[in-house]
Amino acid sequence: MHISGRTKPQLFVPNVVRNQKYNPITFLPVVLYEQFRFFFNLFYLMVALSQFIPVLKVGFLFTYVAPLVFVLCVTIGKEAYDDYKRYLRDREANSSKYLRLTEKGLKPIPASEIKVGHVIQIGANQRVPADFIFLRTTEKSGSTFLRTDQLDGETDWKLRRAVVVTQHLPSETDILRLDATCQAEAPRKDIYEFIGRFTVRNMAHHQPRRISHEAEDGSMYSEPNLESPDAVDGDVEAQTAVHSMASTDTHVEGLTLDNTLWSNAVVASGTCLGLCIYTGKETRAVMNASSSVTKTGLFELEVNLLSKLLFVLLISLSFLLTVCKGFEGIWPIYFFRFLLMLSSIIPISMRVNLDMAKTVYSVQIMRDPKIPDTVVRTSTIPEELGRMDYVLSDKTGTLTQNEMVFKKIHLGRAAFGEESFDEVRHALRMSFSTDDPSSPSNTSLAHSSASASASSAVGGLSLSGFGSGKRHVEVRQVLRHAITGLALCHNVTPVTDEETGEVTFQAASPDEVALVKFASLVGVKLVERDQHSITLRDPHGVCHCYE
Repeated sequence: MHISGRTKPQLFVPNVVRNQKYNPITFLPVVLYEQFRFFFNLFYLMVALSQFIPVLKVGFLFTYVAPLVFVLCVTIGKEAYDDYKRYLRDREANSSKYLRLTEKGLKPIPASEIKVGHVIQIGANQRVPADFIFLRTTEKSGSTFLRTDQLDGETDWKLRRAVVVTQHLPSETDILRLDATCQAEAPRKDIYEFIGRFTVRNMAHHQPRRISHEAEDGSMYSEPNLESPDAVDGDVEAQTAVHSMASTDTHVEGLTLDNTLWSNAVVASGTCLGLCIYTGKETRAVMNASSSVTKTGLFELEVNLLSKLLFVLLISLSFLLTVCKGFEGIWPIYFFRFLLMLSSIIPISMRVNLDMAKTVYSVQIMRDPKIPDTVVRTSTIPEELGRMDYVLSDKTGTLTQNEMVFKKIHLGRAAFGEESFDEVRHALRMSFSTDDPSSPSNTSLAHSSASASASSAVGGLSLSGFGSGKRHVEVRQVLRHAITGLALCHNVTPVTDEETGEVTFQAASPDEVALVKFASLVGVKLVERDQHSITLRDPHGVCHCYE
């Protein structure tokens, strides 16, 4: 795929979402087959057809045909409604608007018209419409987080990194000016692996802005401007890439899973630009999705079994009556007539009530104010919700919001719970104060290794043998190192909302977010981080940078 949109091969599947179970041709045959594969409906079909034979007719044709037709009409209407709702959801997904990067700027495009080779802009909290190579983001770190719960069922966020060469271009429009190609592997189901290559040629024409310097002998020389917006401060990988691009006409970058945006994921932060590599049925999400099938509940199977048992009883009674009448003349005809007259032993009204109840339950679930925004995607098994005895979950988050709250910290013989967090906050202010003899200076703290400090402090904590004064000093020291360790040893990224200015924490694990929020609550706040440094602000407002 060339960055300009040229692809090889040239034809790919359309990027259309289709979750419908039927089409106009298969609707009636499939629905009728699904109904008559159960013994209950098949029995009444045979009873209704028998009334067209004069010698077997035992009553009005309407009394046998009408109940079966009513049941079938209710079922067909219910299936048609469910499939129509799927169609509306598909149409909404296919008509979702995105922005395509062109030489004339950003132009709106519906999701169904996205093709392989298009460069698409995806905003925060927006669904990824196809599979993309992550080219660029508005985040300074050059990375973003994805919510993939609709893809792999995991509620933790996934970190993705943009391609280095495109991330550090002066502007997004410069991407289309590159003589760049992307090679991607053939479509496959594995969502945890990806192999590709991004190649940029004629890099001399696309180098980052350069600045001039005067040498000691008065001559002039230039070098890439690593302090420009092209580079991320402190990003050694970016600086290496820039120097590499400056020294060669061809830049090749390997692509892995970290450089991908899979369809059905949701961008959690920043605005992203991606190069579309797979669409429609070739996306990872669709290849891992199972085809729509008609679901059968346990109650349906129980009713089907009971109908078979009643049918055995019906045959027994009919045979007994035939014996009482005597095996004379056309006794098989009498046997079938007895069978038809006693067919009400298998109550078709139960089937009618069951289908009507399922529809009513589905509507009530969607209108329940206690569970707003609930969508019933199929009305064939709502009663199964009331039959649950046990729910087996592999981890916290599958059935919860997956939000962690820090409750207590224990340091040797000193423990602090939620009711004593104010004391922790006061102790940290004293520890970080320059006139507190127990705290090291701010200069010695900066650029230190937090993990080593925290481990040595906590591991060496022994409050026995000290006087009360020394013990308080020791506790303040250990608290400082422990809270600093919590604020440093993680993969959390602070994100500032451009509109409200509110700072939120994003990470792959809610446990890490809880630790960082606790550290911020007691005064040690995470201010900024990149790939090689973290900046904290202490209770006195002084910033400390850790490499």
